[in-house]
Amino acid sequence: MRAIAGWDAYNVTEDADIGFRLAARGYRLGVIASPTFETPPRLGPWFPQRARWVKGHIQTLAVHLRGPAARSPRGLASLVLTLALSVASSHLHGPLFFWLLAKVVAALLGVEGLIDGGDFVVLALGWSCASIAGVRGLERAGIKPRFLPLFGAIGYWPLQSLAAVNAAVQFVVAPFHWDKTPHQPRTPAKTSAPATPQTGRSLP
Repeated sequence: MRAIAGWDAYNVTEDADIGFRLAARGYRLGVIASPTFETPPRLGPWFPQRARWVKGHIQTLAVHLRGPAARSPRGLASLVLTLALSVASSHLHGPLFFWLLAKVVAALLGVEGLIDGGDFVVLALGWSCASIAGVRGLERAGIKPRFLPLFGAIGYWPLQSLAAVNAAVQFVVAPFHWDKTPHQPRTPAKTSAPATPQTGRSLP
């Protein structure tokens, strides 16, 4: 931590800031094998936590796009792929979902034609890929996948846009405000085998 001059005390997602500081200095980053079980179980605490994450990612982008991490093609690509696309996705999920819902309702009412079949294929593939990733994550954590939570993700994703809008507003009016998340540790599920830690290459 001393080698990278600590972290940005004003960044509300310090892990993102530290990660790019370490990578820019040539350190290798990895993913810990053990899962965490302190995610908010209810919408009330989830909303401010997700807004804080998105706001912190915007902060990290604003800072590190002007720093060493963005001075190499690989570093710039890492910032875009891990943070910029994530922030954009959070803002677009809700509007695109309700646009699609309006199109389907209009088609059922005969107001306009059905959505093109190719569009449905793209949507189905996107949901399928997200579901497969969700199932794999649950299995690795030792949790039995269930259909309802996976299918319910279609309704969960648009909620990210509400949190993202809140994050964008806070970034302007209260950029350094930190919404504390009440944690309720849960007993971890038994896993068949620990996951193998993953490591990546440095940015420069």
